[in-house]
Amino acid sequence: MRAGFSEKSFITAYKEAGFKTYWISNQMSFGKFDTPISVFANEANVTQFINLGGFTDTSSLDQALLSPFQSAIHDPHPKKLIVLHTLGSHWNYSHRYPQAFDKWLPSLYGISNPAYTNLGNKPALNNSYDSSVLYTDWFLEQVIKTLKSTNQLTAMMYFSDHGETLYDGSCKIAFHGHNTQFEFHIPGLMWYSDAYKVAYPEKVAQLIRHKRARINTENVFHSLLDLSDIRYPDEHLERSFLSSKLRPQKRYVDSYGWSDYDNSTFKGDCREVKDNGKPLVQLKD
Repeated sequence: MRAGFSEKSFITAYKEAGFKTYWISNQMSFGKFDTPISVFANEANVTQFINLGGFTDTSSLDQALLSPFQSAIHDPHPKKLIVLHTLGSHWNYSHRYPQAFDKWLPSLYGISNPAYTNLGNKPALNNSYDSSVLYTDWFLEQVIKTLKSTNQLTAMMYFSDHGETLYDGSCKIAFHGHNTQFEFHIPGLMWYSDAYKVAYPEKVAQLIRHKRARINTENVFHSLLDLSDIRYPDEHLERSFLSSKLRPQKRYVDSYGWSDYDNSTFKGDCREVKDNGKPLVQLKD
């Protein structure tokens, strides 16, 4: 963590390239897990934390990000980076979406403090999680529609920070913070406008070429800068999925040390990640 704080993030890189930068968050600015992210968020020209409720049923839904996003879009600055930090599907799942998205029943919607450790609630737990994902799909659709409506050169990159284990099969654990494939295997999405495709046809071609490439979140920094054609002396285009120079890298995950994900066995219904070799030792601060 100390090494991470000693370096600037992609936000500062965008600022140095002449972009006005926004960090608009529906998460909190202070807390065990929130504060480290806030350090990087505060590199932005404009930083907004709009959720005052925490991870409770008083939290605002992610659609609360859409109005400040619209305001940022209408900023006349010619180049902008806008980061939308969502609550997504963080527990409590049934508090992450409005009733109109409570599609699969039974669910935990309307229950303040469900007994999530009760395996009898497994169907409702899974249904509420699925409804929260449906809501995230809707939210991303709104973001894309807004970008398309500008008729400008725009692009969107989306990643989850982790997945969830949900009492899968005979697995007796749920949520995240475990060593399971379910939590390490996350979704990623990129959308680009017609104007972006005209301006950067080679990047789009490489993106399509690499759509099934084995990547991880270490690729995000390099790809984000390459996305806007930001060049710098020590760049690593072999880590950008928009570059013809992309090369396979070892993908390490935090499972009993740093385990090589692509040289691991997934054990049992929990799909616990077990390195077939010897995991790298994690250095402590």
